Amino acid sequence: MIKKYLTLTLLLIFYTNCMAQKTEEIKKESEFHKIFSKKQYIEDLDELAKTLIETHPRPYEFISKEDYWKTVEKQKSKISDSTTFSEFIWYCSPIIANIGCSHTSLGYFNQEDRILPITLRFPIEAKLIDDRLYISDPLTNKDILDAGTEIFSINGIPFQEIKDEIYKHIASQAKNNSFKRQLFNSYFTAYIPYSLDFPNKYEIVIKGKEKPIKLKQLSEYKYKPRINPNSDCQDNLCLKIFNENDTALLTIRSFAYYGTEKFKIYKSFIDESFKEINSKKIKNLIIDLRMNNGGPSDASIYLLKYLEKEPFRYFAEDSDGTDYKNIINPFPSAYTGKTYVLIDGEGTSTTGHFLSIVKQKNIATLIGEEAGSNFICTANQKRGVKLSNTGISYSVAQNTYFTTAQNYPKDSGILPDHNIVQPIQDFLNNQDTVLNYTIELIRNE
Repeated sequence: MIKKYLTLTLLLIFYTNCMAQKTEEIKKESEFHKIFSKKQYIEDLDELAKTLIETHPRPYEFISKEDYWKTVEKQKSKISDSTTFSEFIWYCSPIIANIGCSHTSLGYFNQEDRILPITLRFPIEAKLIDDRLYISDPLTNKDILDAGTEIFSINGIPFQEIKDEIYKHIASQAKNNSFKRQLFNSYFTAYIPYSLDFPNKYEIVIKGKEKPIKLKQLSEYKYKPRINPNSDCQDNLCLKIFNENDTALLTIRSFAYYGTEKFKIYKSFIDESFKEINSKKIKNLIIDLRMNNGGPSDASIYLLKYLEKEPFRYFAEDSDGTDYKNIINPFPSAYTGKTYVLIDGEGTSTTGHFLSIVKQKNIATLIGEEAGSNFICTANQKRGVKLSNTGISYSVAQNTYFTTAQNYPKDSGILPDHNIVQPIQDFLNNQDTVLNYTIELIRNE
């Protein structure tokens, strides 16, 4: 009797979960296809365009006033009585992207991704490397496609045209393409349907095949974890010692330790790490800042105090804010060996500030790809702003912060000393190309 009761209970729980999931899917699809009036859409676009200009401290830093408003009018001209919510949010994104600010956005691509019906999602995962697109996971098309194959076109449109169009919709600091590439790769299965106006079927042309290959739709989809399960470090903060060549790997995937209690966690990790590094007389220190999109300047400065040997200034006198404009003294126990910092396009905000000081002071050798930002960023964003009619949420930066390291271009991220890109085969084989290159570089020096 008890066994029968447990079976019925489990069946009831399973049925309840299935119904809840189905209800949620119906709700999302309803939002995806929802239609507001043309008047409401126009009002929201005007509201968005004006709010950005009135709130952002430097709205015309990376686009002229004339071109900005031309884009607004162009997006308004696309609206009709049958425009859906999903189409409208896509129309909004180029206006925001034109500001060229990583702190002014629709929130990555989460709003658009959340409501996308599974049957419309592009049924292949792919990775953009050196401006070429490679299949990273064929998903439901494993029987007809191989990972590592290059894609030339989708639905008859050359890939480069698709990529260029999508990039217009991705907000990044100074319109930085390194950051855009990171988001493109992260949300690839969702960006493609939005850019191609939600086709019901997909076909691709790949290297080695002349005829297009028709793809099978997805019935389910789940994003892979951001941190590779094969990585030795599964946390945001890790220290690993390579005893054989007197090298330490300090992984810091985030500076976002806001508030007293959270900052204590970060501070304790940094203190204990450098205590061990110094006690073991480590000669080479690798700091992995990949995936690190910033946080409070306190975290950046605290790390710098362990790396810089001489007193330094962080923020310039004419920067917004009042903190960290005076001389900052390094810790007496600052690291004295050689330092290498691994970087990528996700290095935005405070990470860009940190890298600008590191590069200017020649504190470390930078290895990897162009960072997502530099010495200047517009931040302290006004979060959760919503358009009056459609309820679309977005954020707008309100202040400008820049470091004393201002001898770099505003329109590009901090560049590495060694530009190293992970090839598709290394990606598929879980080979960390950038880290392996750095270790080999240390061995040969």
